[in-house]
Amino acid sequence: MDLTRLRARLAEAGLRPAALVPPASGGRIDEATIQPATLVEGDAVRPLAVGAPEPWPGTVAFLDGIQRWEVVAYAGTMPLVAAHVAAAVRERRDGRFHTALVRRRTRLV
Repeated sequence: MDLTRLRARLAEAGLRPAALVPPASGGRIDEATIQPATLVEGDAVRPLAVGAPEPWPGTVAFLDGIQRWEVVAYAGTMPLVAAHVAAAVRERRDGRFHTALVRRRTRLV
């Protein structure tokens, strides 16, 4: 997303352009720790036989999406955010991915 023109227009409207994304807007960052897992099957971790692999005869499809956002300006202390979200159905045919359907693409501020 090139937001240079949007930032310039917001500055012309009297808003303060954002030079960078504040660290807190990156989401919550928890301290990394090692936590013991709770076993669901049995009392020890062990391999489970699931059988030989079998090719799937039909089409395999899944929903995929993106979300990108960026702070573009401030109205006082309130950040204005430009976002681009999209969702599509992807199919795997002959070992390659193809876009079957683009459901929605939205850009908003």
